[in-house]
Amino acid sequence: AYDCNNYRPISLVSTFSKVYERIYLNRLMSFMARNNIQSPSQFGFTRGKSTIDAVNSVVSSIVSALDSRNPTAGMFFDLTKAFDLIDHGILLYKLDCLGIRGAGNSWLSSFLCGRNQVVQIPYIDEYGCAKGARSSSVIVTKGVPQGSVLGPMLFLLFINDLPSVISDAKTCLFADDTSLVVSAQNNIDLEFRSFEESNSLLHWFEQNRLILNSEKTQIVHFKIKNNKQEDNLKFLIGDDEVETCSVVKFLGIYLDNNLNFHSHIDVVIRKMSSGIFVLRSLSKFSDSRVLLTAYYGLIYPMLTYGIEIWGHETVRTIQIFKMQKRAIRTIYHKPYRHSCKSLFKDNRILTFPSIYMLSTLLFVRKNFFHFNKETSLRHQYNLRKNNNIRIPAHNTSFFKNHLLYNGVQLYNSLPANIKFEQDLKRFGGLVMRLLLSGCYYSIRDFMDSKVGTQHA
Repeated sequence: AYDCNNYRPISLVSTFSKVYERIYLNRLMSFMARNNIQSPSQFGFTRGKSTIDAVNSVVSSIVSALDSRNPTAGMFFDLTKAFDLIDHGILLYKLDCLGIRGAGNSWLSSFLCGRNQVVQIPYIDEYGCAKGARSSSVIVTKGVPQGSVLGPMLFLLFINDLPSVISDAKTCLFADDTSLVVSAQNNIDLEFRSFEESNSLLHWFEQNRLILNSEKTQIVHFKIKNNKQEDNLKFLIGDDEVETCSVVKFLGIYLDNNLNFHSHIDVVIRKMSSGIFVLRSLSKFSDSRVLLTAYYGLIYPMLTYGIEIWGHETVRTIQIFKMQKRAIRTIYHKPYRHSCKSLFKDNRILTFPSIYMLSTLLFVRKNFFHFNKETSLRHQYNLRKNNNIRIPAHNTSFFKNHLLYNGVQLYNSLPANIKFEQDLKRFGGLVMRLLLSGCYYSIRDFMDSKVGTQHA
């Protein structure tokens, strides 16, 4: 709290200015869409993309590389105050190169330049009266206005060319979070490629006057469990050796070096324990309706966030399901050994395996052409003729624990009428109805029920 570097300026923008910004933003986004300007590697502040899309992009790259038995590293870069350090001259030049010229460029120059900033610190004087100390006004020469409508999009355009400097790695951007997935045939090549790609990135940061936060930049050497790859690899970023981490938190999901998500699941279990404690405390004086509201506010969001990435069936996720059942018993004031199946079914509550299957199936349906890329590249895909997705070729059992495989298997198991539904919202409703009626306690229950042979 006492470190000034932890504070960032907030722009006070008038309502009239925000109206102008919204008009400009709409035209800018239309121009970008027509000319296919935005990099596909960017997931932040982008319509139709989310943090889960970004995490899946990174995880899928790692899984594919490890399945090919290639040594793989994830490099997660952190920038110091990226939004506040955007050089106006460089930004306007980049916009000009993208085709935003003339009056459009001049308007942005006027929008960015000539702003003033002050620092005001409230305090209590010796008489107990509230006072405020204010600095003198200083002209802002860098940064995009935070709190403005246009600020995020201008930042995305500023870093839009960053992926072009990376030649041999998978790039993922989420606003100012930059990650690279580097793989190679052997450990020596992995060290060299990681050094080359990170140097390219450092050079880009330097050219664009951005500052890398080396203390928060992390590298994870991913490998399949029980793989005998050496751990004493040396990763250099510039002249500095960076020690590898066993776990990294990426957009709210903990990725461990075996990609088994044990660290993330442990965090979910701890938070669920706290949520169940709250439910028990409330149950002494609250009815089931209030407790169910608390469940959906405290526990359900933890179960759903990124579950399609980490929620495949393991010993640890079974523990999460047990805790969910404990929460449901608490909500309906039932004893410890009371069967939960009727509680789930009668109250239309999804079991943990069903939450995983629903999220996974929605993700596959939303990204259908990505999962069936090979077919869609050859011809326009027709769902009615090709309602199944080809199971991807793979080399290891490790591959079967991840979305690239599980998602396809689950999708192919759906009844034909659900697979034929092209509207995402209606598709989700049909899947939800199917899962609620089945009240599945495991993915195996769902697969063994042969729902795909029925017309749901």
